[in-house]
Amino acid sequence: MIGSDRRPSKTAPAWLAAAWLSILAFVFVADPVAAQIVPATCPAALGTADIIDHDFTVSFCELCTTGTVRIEIENPFDASDDVDFADVVIDEDLLASGLTYVPNSTSFSGTNITVPATVQPTVSGANAQLLSWDLSGSGLVIPGRNGGAGNRARLFIEFDVERTNALGDEGLVAANRTIDADVTFEPSCAPGETFSTSTGPGTLPLREPEPVVIKQGRNVDAAQGSGSYSDPVYGHEG
Repeated sequence: MIGSDRRPSKTAPAWLAAAWLSILAFVFVADPVAAQIVPATCPAALGTADIIDHDFTVSFCELCTTGTVRIEIENPFDASDDVDFADVVIDEDLLASGLTYVPNSTSFSGTNITVPATVQPTVSGANAQLLSWDLSGSGLVIPGRNGGAGNRARLFIEFDVERTNALGDEGLVAANRTIDADVTFEPSCAPGETFSTSTGPGTLPLREPEPVVIKQGRNVDAAQGSGSYSDPVYGHEG
C-alpha cells in the first residue's frame, strides 16, 4: 500500500521490511526533473537549472476571443561553464485545456542573442494540442553569460490560443487549463549529445468578463435635466 502510513513492526520478517523500504524509495525518487540525464562532460547543475518557463504574468486565455502564451528560455550559466545551447527545439503541450493554436500567430524576441527568423510550429495531436518549433537549422545559439545576471541570454516565444469548437462559450471556466512545455538542445559541453528539460505543468490564467450594473436617475420635478443623472437620486416634498 504505497499511500499507507503503516510500517512493518519490529518483529516483521526482514524481507518485509526490505520490501517496504524499496516501495518508499520508489515513491520518493519518481521525480521527472531529477530523472533528466546530464551528459558526463557537462556541469551537474544542468540537471536542475531553471531553463524554460511559462510567463503567466502575461499569458492568459479568454472565453470568447484569443489569448496569449509566452515561453521563456534562458541560459543561466556563465560563459566559462561552456554550456551554450544550440540546435534548439521547443515543444508546447496544451494538454486537455480545450485550447488550440491560432495559425500564424507566433513571434520571437530575445535579449543578448541574435533572434532567429520567426517560424510557425508543427501542430499535431488528436486535438491539435501539440506544438513544436524546430530551430535546429536556424543558427540560433543561446550562450552563457558574460558579466552579471542582466547579461543572460534569453529567447521569448509568444503565440495565440483560442478555445476549440468542442467547447461552448463558457467551456474554459470548467476546463483543466494546464499546459506544459519543454526544450531540447545540444550543449556545447557535450557535442553531438542532447539535453531536455521541462517547465512542468502550469495553469493558464483565465480572463473572465466582470459585468458591472450602474443605476442612476434624475428628479424631473426638481428640474434635473438630461445631464443630471446621479446615484443616489433625491426626491422632494410633493
